[in-house]
Amino acid sequence: MKTLHKTVLRPLLLLPVIALLAGCFGVPTKQLEGYKKNFATVKLTATDLYLQTDIYADDLANNPRNPDPVATRLQKLDSRKKDKDARLHALNIIDNYNEVLSALATGTDPSAVAGNIESISTNLKAFKIDELASVLVDITPYTAVISQAIGLIDDAIKAKEFKQAVYAAEQPIIAILKILKQDADTIHADIVTPRLLEDWSRKHVSPISAMRHEFHAVAKAHNDAKPASLSGQVAIKNVAQLYDAMNNERTSLVAWPNTLNLKPIKRGALGASTPSEATLIALDGLVRSTHDHVVAANKIRTQLDDHANYIKTYKDAIDAVSMSFSEMKAAIESERLANIVNFSSKVLELRKAYLKIRKDTAS
Repeated sequence: MKTLHKTVLRPLLLLPVIALLAGCFGVPTKQLEGYKKNFATVKLTATDLYLQTDIYADDLANNPRNPDPVATRLQKLDSRKKDKDARLHALNIIDNYNEVLSALATGTDPSAVAGNIESISTNLKAFKIDELASVLVDITPYTAVISQAIGLIDDAIKAKEFKQAVYAAEQPIIAILKILKQDADTIHADIVTPRLLEDWSRKHVSPISAMRHEFHAVAKAHNDAKPASLSGQVAIKNVAQLYDAMNNERTSLVAWPNTLNLKPIKRGALGASTPSEATLIALDGLVRSTHDHVVAANKIRTQLDDHANYIKTYKDAIDAVSMSFSEMKAAIESERLANIVNFSSKVLELRKAYLKIRKDTAS
C-alpha cells in the first residue's frame, strides 16, 4: 500500500548567511530571519498537508461505497490517524531542533537553551517511528540511529556538554526528515489518489458511461435525415453530427493513470426511421450533459497532477531544510561561517503549488 521513492535534489545555490561565533563574527540578522521565515513556511505547509490528509482519511472511511468491510475501514482509518499524529510529532521535533540551531547561530550560550535540548531528547523518546514504518523498506537503521542518539544526547546533557548534545541530535533529525520525505509519496498514493478517484469515477465517469448507452440505444435506430417540420428554436444537428459530437466529448476525457481512454461509439448501419425534432433535441441534451461531466472529471484529474507537483515541491523543501541543518551544525562544530542553503525559491514553489491545490479544491 505504501511505497518508497527516492529523489535526488538538484544542486542549490549556496549563500553565506550566518556567522556562528559570537565575538568572532558578525551575525547578519536579516539573512537569519529570512531563513527562519522560510522554515516556518515549510512547517506551516506541512501541517496543512497532514491535516488535509486526515480529512481525506475520514472521507474514505465514511464513504458508503467503500468496498472494504466496516472493520477493515475502521482499521485503516485508525492507522491513518496514527500516521498523522506521528507526522505532526516529527514536525515538532524538527521545529525544536531548528530553534536550538537558530539560537546558537546568534551566539547564544548553549546552556541558555538547555531546556530546548532536553525537549529534543524527550520528544525523540516519544516518537513512534513504527507508526510510519510501512513507508520504509527497512526500519532498523532509523531505529538504531534514533536510539543511539538518545543515549548520547542524555549523556551530554548530564555532563552539561550542551553543544555535544546538539551535535548528537543531528543524525536522528536528518533521519526523521528522510522518513517524512518518503512518507509524502504515501500520502499521495494511499489517501489523496483514492479520494479523488472516487469523485472522478462515481460523480462523472459513471454518468458518462450511462449516457453513452442511452444515446446509442436511441440514435442507432435513426437515419441522418431531419424531420420535415422544425420549430426553428434551436440549431438542430442530424444523427451523424450528434454521433461526432458525442465522440468528441468522450475522447476529451483525460484518463486516470493506468487506465484506458474512452473509446468512440461505433454507430453501425443507419437506422430506418427519421428522428423527430424531440428525439434530436434529447440526443443533443445527452451530448451537452456529457460535455459538462467531462469538464468536471478533467478538473479532478488536474487536481491529481497538481497534488503530485505539490508533493514534489514539498520533498524538495524538506531536502533543503536537511541540508541547512547539516551545514549549520557543521559550522557550529568547526567554528566557522555557515553556508546555509538559500531555499527561498524552493519555498516559493511550495507555496505556489499549495495555493494551486487550494484553488482546485475551491473551484
